[in-house]
Amino acid sequence: MKKTLFLSAICLLAVVCLFSSCAPDDDNLDEALLIGKWQSGTLYETYAANHTGTTWDTADDVTEAEAQKFEWTLEKSTLTQIHIMEMTGEGTIPKVYAVLVLDATTLVYEDDYGNKKTFTKVPE
Repeated sequence: MKKTLFLSAICLLAVVCLFSSCAPDDDNLDEALLIGKWQSGTLYETYAANHTGTTWDTADDVTEAEAQKFEWTLEKSTLTQIHIMEMTGEGTIPKVYAVLVLDATTLVYEDDYGNKKTFTKVPE
């Protein structure tokens, strides 16, 4: 009985160690996947390797040349865009999103109000 209990405890400990030490760290997203142009309907966003980007919406009759500039960071699964308000002189406006999916073709993020955006990478 003691031997069975001891073996069961060893097995349980081994399973706990296995799952805790080998679990992938899904919170650390590869920011290199973010680089490029993304589209969600009429909304576009670009992310450059130097941590700058632009966004525009063709439904608002805005072209890529007129796009809103921003600086971005990706820490773990938190995407922060700092929008640079050049025309109004208002300084900067931060926008923070939780990245739910980021791979070679899909970007999905959600703001604090539960609004989700799904983007597809646009070939350049």
